Formats: sequence, structure tokens, C-alpha cells
Amino acid sequence: MLRAIREDRSFSNFKVLENDVEVAEFNFKFASKKMNVEIQGVAYEFEARETNFSGGNYVIESNNSILAVAERPGIFGKTFSFVLGERQYQLGPEPGWMPRFILLEGEQQVGRIYSEKGQIIAELPTDLSLPVRVFMLWLIMSLWNQGFTASIIASI
Repeated sequence: MLRAIREDRSFSNFKVLENDVEVAEFNFKFASKKMNVEIQGVAYEFEARETNFSGGNYVIESNNSILAVAERPGIFGKTFSFVLGERQYQLGPEPGWMPRFILLEGEQQVGRIYSEKGQIIAELPTDLSLPVRVFMLWLIMSLWNQGFTASIIASI
């Protein structure tokens, strides 16, 4: 299980823990589509690419090699599709339980991401690599961060 814990009063800086051991840090910058993350001493780049009203691709890359791509069907869509090897996943909102997200492999729920007591919890299959699980957590947190940023701009 991964947990993202806010480091300060902003909603920008988080520590990501697995079994109470820090594995990554997230620093969300205003309107940024890219984040550099170090996981177990390896540098990764999480990036939203080709995002527009018809959707977009979200990529995790390390050493100029793409590890995973998540496709989002539209800018207002909240579901991401992954193909990892021969396995296909959907990460999307749990019906009736916003802001909870569930991970499906085919029709079977295999994980979930949700907020609880000021933390973001990601219960994802451990047979997925740690970088891919951290990437999935980043996807949902960046989606929430976009909504938070949009609400601030709308209130100005």
C-alpha cells in the first residue's frame, strides 16, 4: 500500500510512503504537465503529453525508455486506460464514491485510490512495479490537483 502525506500547508508537496518507508516525493507546480520523481535511486519523468479536448497520453519514462502509457479519453474524462505487457487496466472513478478511484483488470477490481484522514491511499497490486504504482498515484493526484487549481482560478 502506498500513502501520500502532505508535507506542508500547501497542496503541492507530498511524501509517498510504502510500508512507512519514503519511496518518492511529489512537488506539484502550478499548471505543470511534468514531474521528475526519484524512486529507489532511479530518476523517472511523469508527463502529460498531447493533452487536448479529445484526450491525452500520460507517460512514465526513465533513461529515455517509456515504462507505461496511460490514455485519457477526453479532457473531462476521469478514466485512464493502461496496457502493461499483455495486461489491460482501467483506472477510473468508483461509482457513487467520488473521490475514490478503482483499478480494474478486465471486469475485476484489483485496486483502489482514495483519500482518508488527510492522506491519499493507493491499494494497488504489488505485482505491478513500484514506479508504475507511484505513477498511477500521481495520475489521480494530478487530476485532483487540476480540479483544485481550476476552483482557485474560478474564485478569482
